[in-house]
Amino acid sequence: MTNPGCTAQGKTKVNIVPLCEVNLSSFLPSMTTLFPNILDTMGSDKPTSEKRKALEEFTSFKGFTVNLQNFHTPCSMCCDIVKELTYPRKSIAVFNIEFIEALLYGDVDLGVKGEDITFFTDCGEKAALVRYSPRYKGVNIQMTVFHDKGIETMTQQYRKRFDGVCLNAPYQPEVKENKKGGGSGSRNVLHDKFTKLALAIVKDGGEVANIHPPKWRKPKDEIYPLISKLQMRILKINSSKKGIEVFNAATAFDWYVLENVARYGKTKIVYKESAENGEVEKVEEFDLSSFPFLPSSNFHMMDKLVAKSGEKRCTVLFDRMSYGTDQRAMSMEKSDVFLHPCLNKPNYPKAKDFLSFSNYKGSFFNTPKVVFTECGIIHNCVVDFKGEYGITQNAIGLKITSEEEGQNIKRALESKQFKDFLPTFRWSTSRIDWRMFEYFKADFWKEFIHE
Repeated sequence: MTNPGCTAQGKTKVNIVPLCEVNLSSFLPSMTTLFPNILDTMGSDKPTSEKRKALEEFTSFKGFTVNLQNFHTPCSMCCDIVKELTYPRKSIAVFNIEFIEALLYGDVDLGVKGEDITFFTDCGEKAALVRYSPRYKGVNIQMTVFHDKGIETMTQQYRKRFDGVCLNAPYQPEVKENKKGGGSGSRNVLHDKFTKLALAIVKDGGEVANIHPPKWRKPKDEIYPLISKLQMRILKINSSKKGIEVFNAATAFDWYVLENVARYGKTKIVYKESAENGEVEKVEEFDLSSFPFLPSSNFHMMDKLVAKSGEKRCTVLFDRMSYGTDQRAMSMEKSDVFLHPCLNKPNYPKAKDFLSFSNYKGSFFNTPKVVFTECGIIHNCVVDFKGEYGITQNAIGLKITSEEEGQNIKRALESKQFKDFLPTFRWSTSRIDWRMFEYFKADFWKEFIHE
């Protein structure tokens, strides 16, 4: 079964030509050494719960030579997801063994057979488990490499091939330290590329079930326009608390099922909302065409904040580079050269780093504005109606037309209502995304202060 140029090296390492089959028996020694009972467990009469526990320990093992997706995806969650697909589906691409388990042995009989499934993986041991376990008899296996070239090859060879695609893709390549001590792969996120791959290999009218970090919902992310124009039937939004429970990582995540057809109706969104006694789960339907991005809740408030056609929007003042504190033109100390003050940490007026100083006076100076922190909770806003300050990368400014407007925005951003609202409009742990204010109407502050 080995194609030319596709050779096994040692016990676990393999030189994989994308989308070729390899001699999977070469991975049996390493698989059975590391997990001596895995084949017996999966092929035994033991309860399904024991098999799935063993499977999840196996798939999340980080010691295989190649295994980029080494966070397990709970079988129970996969079972919930695949139930949202419509059947029959006679050609389903999956990127996680847990989805194979859910499709074949879920809570309800979905009518899926092993030969209906194609399993894509970069891990020889995972491929060997699927090949040699009778539990997954008939599943087609394609080994590839989970980097740009592998994704490109899969896109070309499998375009419009599958009725359904199920995946929880690796988030990013292994980060290797470079000579300067930084991570060479930290910005090369893979998850978005796998989402594009799924949309490329699914047939028109097919379905994609995807477990996804919440980044796709943030303002101006490139993925949101791609999938919000399709018919997303269900979206479940999970908090970082759920991320700890599921993945042992404090990261929020979503899962959704969408049809590869133009949007024709509303989307059912399942989310948590804060209540007096903790969180309560809510289920509502929304038309995604009315949302330029998606928060984790507070959808009705967002509808009030986003400017409609013809309404004046906020003018946002933010620039990473002009007065970045890591730039040569900037200093944390005022001097004869570095004369011009820039608001750096507006939350802390008495702190040493409240201001940074620039050696030139460019944009943002002479502009009336309100300035506030771009990280954490907003405690203090600076109303700079005279335009005396620049703005570093650690703060955000909103242009104002009067001192009164500035004070109203300050009151709104410092209010308890806004503090309660803000966490639902975050797509990372602490940062405030300045881009969202570009969609807000200029008088958004009226929703947070009441005379």
